[in-house]
Amino acid sequence: MSSIAKSNILVLGATGATGLIFTRLALKQSPSPSLTLFARSAARVPSEFSASSHVRIVEGALTDPAALSTAMKDVTTVVSFLGAYPTLRAFIYRTKTTPIADAFPNVFNAMRDAGVKRIFALSTPAFEVPGEVRGWGWYLSMKLPPFMVPQGHAEMKGIAEQVAAQKDLDWTVFRVPFLESENGGPEKEVVAGTLSPEFKGKTALSREGLCRWLLGEIEKREWVKKAPILGNA
Repeated sequence: MSSIAKSNILVLGATGATGLIFTRLALKQSPSPSLTLFARSAARVPSEFSASSHVRIVEGALTDPAALSTAMKDVTTVVSFLGAYPTLRAFIYRTKTTPIADAFPNVFNAMRDAGVKRIFALSTPAFEVPGEVRGWGWYLSMKLPPFMVPQGHAEMKGIAEQVAAQKDLDWTVFRVPFLESENGGPEKEVVAGTLSPEFKGKTALSREGLCRWLLGEIEKREWVKKAPILGNA
């Protein structure tokens, strides 16, 4: 039996676009892992998931330590798709608050209490890795977000900084560019690496490809305590 089948994966941001795709693909694995979906409202979880014997749903928020403790029971891996939600108000007032990043210590505390070591967290190239060299395409793609979505830029950077600072956890920060859907088309190969002239990933990434990569990385563990950037091949 593969290690993914033995996993119990806690999904944060389970009802977002990428979280739903990840859950659907995970349940298609044979045999499939157990999934714990952490959501503000169980009503937002599609019936195809809530009816599965492999799925457990826990209602709560990152600011609720008790709910996180309940969600962490028997979990082996945490996968977070949590990210910023840009608003017009944040753009107008140049807001740079980071409520999600600020609440992540509650996740770490729940993990430690439950003996969970592995966590994957979504971020963007806003989180820089020392020694990286950005080509013009990547450089230009990252000049606009700090201006257009200052709060979102700060939030995604803050999440990565919080996760990468946890030296006792087996973390992976997966940095993504513009996310797109395959819309039932051919599966797109994903490139993972660090930015350099040799990096062949594009500045767009298939949500489905990202989720396939995550399911593979849970088994392979090639990027523990690293922050790869992902892109379509």
